[in-house]
Amino acid sequence: MRLWTWKSISLVLFAVIIPASNIQWLGMRRANRMNWDNASVCRTLRRNYGLDSRQTRICKTWRPVMQHISQAATLTVVVCQAVLQNRRWNCSSVRAAPRLTPELVKGTKEQSFVYALSAAAMTYTITRDCAMGKISNCGCGTHPEATDGTFKWRGCDDNIRWGLKFARQFTKSDDMFIKKSNNTYSDTDLSLNANDDMVLREQKALNIINEHNYKIGRKMVMSSVTTHCKCHGMSGSCNVKTCWRGLPNKFIEVGLKLLKHYNKMTVQVSMAQVTRLGLPENVDNSLVYVSDSSDYCDYDLKRGSFGTFGRKCNATAIGYENCFSMCCGRGYTTQIIEHTERCQCKYHWCCYVKCQSCKNLVNHHICN
Repeated sequence: MRLWTWKSISLVLFAVIIPASNIQWLGMRRANRMNWDNASVCRTLRRNYGLDSRQTRICKTWRPVMQHISQAATLTVVVCQAVLQNRRWNCSSVRAAPRLTPELVKGTKEQSFVYALSAAAMTYTITRDCAMGKISNCGCGTHPEATDGTFKWRGCDDNIRWGLKFARQFTKSDDMFIKKSNNTYSDTDLSLNANDDMVLREQKALNIINEHNYKIGRKMVMSSVTTHCKCHGMSGSCNVKTCWRGLPNKFIEVGLKLLKHYNKMTVQVSMAQVTRLGLPENVDNSLVYVSDSSDYCDYDLKRGSFGTFGRKCNATAIGYENCFSMCCGRGYTTQIIEHTERCQCKYHWCCYVKCQSCKNLVNHHICN
C-alpha cells in the first residue's frame, strides 16, 4: 500500500463564489438560550447560526444587541408562517435557516417576501426595544416639532431612526469574495474562467435585488409609524390630550401590510438587465424577483417545494386555501373530527362561572 503525504499531493486552486447578501442570520432564532454576556458569543453565532464576516464584526461592537436580533429572527419565522399559512408555499422552509433551501437563494417571489419581512422584523424589534430601554446607547425618538393645537407631544416616541440605521447596517451586503481550495479567503484577483465570472456577476445582481427587498421591508415599518394619543381629565373627559409617535403594538400588523404589498407590488426583472444596468427605476416601491417559482404542488427539494400532500384546505373558501387550489386538482379527503368545547356558560353569584361541555362534529379536509 502506498502512503500518501501532503508533499506528494499537488494542490489545485479553484474558485467558489461565496454569497455575500443572505438571510442565514435567521438561524439566530435557534440561539435564544445563549449566554449573551459570553465573550465567545459572536464566534458561536458565526459558526453555527449564520452570521457572515461583516455581521460578526458588528456583533463584536454591539454584542448586547444580538439577543434582540435573535428575537427578530424568531419574529420573522412566526409571522411569515402565520400570514402565509393558507398558501401552497407556507414559509415552512425558513425554519431550516441558516440552511437555505433553493427557493430562498435563486431570487424567487418567495425569497423577496422573506427578505422584506426579515428586515421589517429587525427594524421593528430594535425600534421598540430602544424606546423601552432594553438597549443601551439608544432610547426614545424625538417628537415632531409642531402640533395642530389639539394635543401636546409627551411620552416616549419609538426610535424608528435608530432602528432603521441598525437594520440597514446589519443587512448590508459584504463585498464579494472568493474561496480557495486551501480554505483561505481572498478579495484579490484569482483567475476565473468564463463560467466563474458569470456566476460572480449573477451573485452580485442577486445581492442588488436582496438589498432592494430588505429596503422595502424597512420602508414598510417606517410607513407603519402612527400617532398614538391618551386623554387626561376627570371622568374620562379629554381636557388634555398627549400624543406620541409609535409602531403598531403587534408586528403581525406590519406582516399583513407587507403581504398586501406582496400581492399587488411584486415585479419580475431580468437577471441580464440587473447584471448589466442594475434595477430599473420603476421598481423603487416594489418587491423584486428574477426566477420563476415552483408551483409547490409536489415534493421537490431541488426547487424548495415540500408539496401540499396532507395539508388542510377549505372546501368552501374562495382563494388560495380553496381545496382545488391547495390540493392542485388531486382531490382531498374529508375527516369528521369531534370537538369538545365549553358552552352555555352562566355566571353564579358569587363568584364563579359554570359551563357545559358541548360536542360538535367538524369536517377537516386534507389534500390527497
